[in-house]
Amino acid sequence: MVAGTDHVAAGTRVQIRFTLLEPPERAPGLPADTAAVPYEGRVRGALVAPAAPGERATVRTATGRELSGTLEIVEPADLHTFGRPPRALVDAIEHIRPLLERLR
Repeated sequence: MVAGTDHVAAGTRVQIRFTLLEPPERAPGLPADTAAVPYEGRVRGALVAPAAPGERATVRTATGRELSGTLEIVEPADLHTFGRPPRALVDAIEHIRPLLERLR
């Protein structure tokens, strides 16, 4: 946070939400309940300038793109997983680890 305000400092990792398509712009043939709401995106990146949650903010993504939207989450957690590794991958890692150690 920026001292003395409810603003988050520039450079802080945040998540923004933005509208990609308004309901009239959505594809025909969607179910009515889906077609009635905007199609939204969420992106994480570093704040370009101080902003408060709920305000319009611009972020710079890890790939260098700048996108604007509503500041939604400050310092979001990464809660995703790719699941358990396949046994073949675990076996391969165990096999090459001694080889890699010899290279050090």
